[in-house]
Amino acid sequence: MLQKRLIILIISLFLLPIKAYSEEVFNKPTWKALLHFKENEFFINGPKFLFSYPNQSLEQELKLSLIAFKNTEVIDDSHAICQFPARFNWLSEQLNLPKADFPKPTCNEYNEFFRKSTC
Repeated sequence: MLQKRLIILIISLFLLPIKAYSEEVFNKPTWKALLHFKENEFFINGPKFLFSYPNQSLEQELKLSLIAFKNTEVIDDSHAICQFPARFNWLSEQLNLPKADFPKPTCNEYNEFFRKSTC
């Protein structure tokens, strides 16, 4: 129980400085587009696409995305940065978060896709 509280405290401390920015960011059209959110509805809905599923909201998705991007337990293709690179790049830019502060997953599948698509 103490470990869980410590993790929550650390996550809260990480999110505290960006709270003011995130209140504006989660309502931006680009964030909504990245989440396929239109007319107050998520058009792609499920746990493989939304971290906040089944209680999804734009704000909760932003918060949980940042937590997932910080995850250091998994650093392979299943990492959130590999699964949602556009979200990661956009949020880090909008919130002025240095990419050096995040894990560096391998993202082999994404890199292979990107390599083939730019040939």
